[in-house]
Amino acid sequence: MTDSVAFPDLVWTVEQDISEGDTIVSRYSLTGTQDGDYRSIPATHKKVNVHGVSINKISDGKLVETRMVRDDLGLMRQLGVIPE
Repeated sequence: MTDSVAFPDLVWTVEQDISEGDTIVSRYSLTGTQDGDYRSIPATHKKVNVHGVSINKISDGKLVETRMVRDDLGLMRQLGVIPE
């Protein structure tokens, strides 16, 4: 959901970081208003708030692997594409 055209006011907020060795886990939230097409969904002009977690591996000071889990079902419900 990082499409700057679909969500021009997108704000990504890191809520918490936890690191151990070469791994960093981040809990984050995304907020924004869908003012453009997103995955073939016409603009709804609805404000959304989505939460997720990313697990990142660092090697030699560089990001080498990322795994993300995000509440896309919640996003689709907030956009009105999937009923509650």
